[in-house]
Amino acid sequence: MELKGKKINFLGDSIVAGVGASGGEDTYARETNFVNLIAKKTGAQCRNYGKGATSIVKLTWSERVDFNYRADFMERDADIVVIFGGTNDFGHCERIGTPQDRTIDTFYGAVYSLFYKVVEMFPNSAVVVLTPFHRHGENLFRVPGAPLSEYRRVLLEMAEEFSLPVLDVWAESGIQPQLEQHREMYMPDGLHPNDRGHARLADMVVKFLEEL
Repeated sequence: MELKGKKINFLGDSIVAGVGASGGEDTYARETNFVNLIAKKTGAQCRNYGKGATSIVKLTWSERVDFNYRADFMERDADIVVIFGGTNDFGHCERIGTPQDRTIDTFYGAVYSLFYKVVEMFPNSAVVVLTPFHRHGENLFRVPGAPLSEYRRVLLEMAEEFSLPVLDVWAESGIQPQLEQHREMYMPDGLHPNDRGHARLADMVVKFLEEL
């Protein structure tokens, strides 16, 4: 797909919002934010709907900033919608649920609801999914939670059910912050990519979208 002139909505958490990138207090405006890098590289109009500390699942204390709620506020003329989340669900969600769930208080149910909603909202758009980065401590979870790998698995499973293309950042980014050298190079806090990490992600996303 030719990306020049395309309108792309990015729905996500603090990584989409640009946390970890350098260049001022406003993370959305930072030139090294991967969303802004994609716009610069391709000539696409990239709209950033990232918000820090948000999750796909509905959390009781989140004041309705979950992805399902915020999806309603995206502009409807997008050619492409990119959904990139899951790491905060690992951090805060205690219920993976089952594939039959349809409520947004379990991860399965929230992902199903989100994909259903976005596909209905954007019937003529390409809707794509990104799995989370690896993160430091990804196997340390609170019972009855699950390792981050399980949240990735659910995203892959639900994306297949809706026939949505997936960029498997988890498997393909080449960034594993549990390795000290990778953490220093790409993700100093073990969660948010730095400028080098954002640049690597931007290149991956551009290649993926151009191949749609």
